[in-house]
Amino acid sequence: MSKLVSCFAVVALCSIYLSEAATPKRKINVYTQNNNKFQGDIANVPKHPKKTRNGIKFPQEKWTSAQIPYVISTSGTTAITNPSMVRAAMNTIESQSCVRFVQRTTQTNYLNIIKTADGCYSNVGMSGGPQDVSLQDDTSGTCMVAEIIVHELLHATGLYHEQSRYDRDNYITVNYGNIETGQADQFDIVTLANSDVYNTQYDFQSVMHYDQFAFAKSRGLVTIQAKSPNTQYQATMGNVLKPSAIDMTKIRRIYGCDNTPVVTQPPVVVRTNPPTVCTDNVPISICTTFSFFCRSDNFMMTNCRKSCRICV
Repeated sequence: MSKLVSCFAVVALCSIYLSEAATPKRKINVYTQNNNKFQGDIANVPKHPKKTRNGIKFPQEKWTSAQIPYVISTSGTTAITNPSMVRAAMNTIESQSCVRFVQRTTQTNYLNIIKTADGCYSNVGMSGGPQDVSLQDDTSGTCMVAEIIVHELLHATGLYHEQSRYDRDNYITVNYGNIETGQADQFDIVTLANSDVYNTQYDFQSVMHYDQFAFAKSRGLVTIQAKSPNTQYQATMGNVLKPSAIDMTKIRRIYGCDNTPVVTQPPVVVRTNPPTVCTDNVPISICTTFSFFCRSDNFMMTNCRKSCRICV
């Protein structure tokens, strides 16, 4: 009887939650959104490029004097829903680097931060002239989430995705048999001749890393497997909420304001107890019905870990 009462209480809680959320919005997956962009959210690289880089390498790709002019659209159909969230993401990057985002006056090269219906995307580095940073926000999905905004701004500042590093095969296994047809080249590695990782270690905790299910041909198939002794990062990949120390070290080194030693991952933690079984704490019907809250609501992230693919 107590379990039945508990179940009804959970359903009631979810009903109250949804009644308070006038327009539930699904958090967009920036890697696998269907917008014909390279690796899901990179606008200035062909969908099937011959080469990419982990961090911009050439002087013409860097913002002059580490100053990034920007305009945030505040009117019409492209108006950003919450400009303060964009400014907060900029503050996150500024607080850990010499990069500064400055409101545009007459600069030729600048970020044009807009709302579109085409998902979340940005160019990588300075590409010349106005360059769009798209942050969709409507009933079909939203990019207005702190980690997505900072992810796109880090692209604009100069970072590519972490798993495209030349040395990634030492740290992860790509399960090509689980990848959606026609998307295998989204996992191409990059040679040192075409890349610069700025003397940093591979970073499972990067806010620029694919998640473990990226470009999977069906739900639940793992496309990226962390290798031993780093398997504890399996569910972490692609699910962090802020830039890692290594992300910010790269930015500082790109712009010449960092002389710190190589940043490494925290030491591997050895489990003293068996790993927790991956399961949901509430009926699966609740988890699937409200799955669009999987990455934005504490109730879902705590009680629907299996359905929300937070654990495996």
